[in-house]
Amino acid sequence: MARARASGRTDGYRLVDWLHYILLCTPTLHTRKPRCRSCRANLVKKHILADPACELCGQPEDCDHLILRCRFAVQVYRHYSSFILLVCWLLWKSRNELVFQNITPSVGRFWLACHDEARLWSHRLKIEDRQIADAWCLLFSSM
Repeated sequence: MARARASGRTDGYRLVDWLHYILLCTPTLHTRKPRCRSCRANLVKKHILADPACELCGQPEDCDHLILRCRFAVQVYRHYSSFILLVCWLLWKSRNELVFQNITPSVGRFWLACHDEARLWSHRLKIEDRQIADAWCLLFSSM
């Protein structure tokens, strides 16, 4: 992350660097990631496929590309920081309800509040990005 800040890279690239760090340091993913048995680059090495190009964007597909750098993955992570902020904001509000209104926190009520807040936050997104907030609402509804 310090490298990303020093080079003046954008938040999106810092997020990719952070995710890359997590993938390397998480034991479950760490043990699976280097093998990457089913990525196209590995299948080409084994002569199972002839073309290593990602079917989504045409770039060479290895594990880093598939999880972090593919155009599709970048779109998925695009508003991830907003999602985290929304959850943090609602955790803070839940704590304040307990402290100032003596309302005991409830996980069900928390996810419902996240759903409602995501619906409100969707109005500040660009029209083409509002589907992301819709996906958040679906996620919160299923919790």
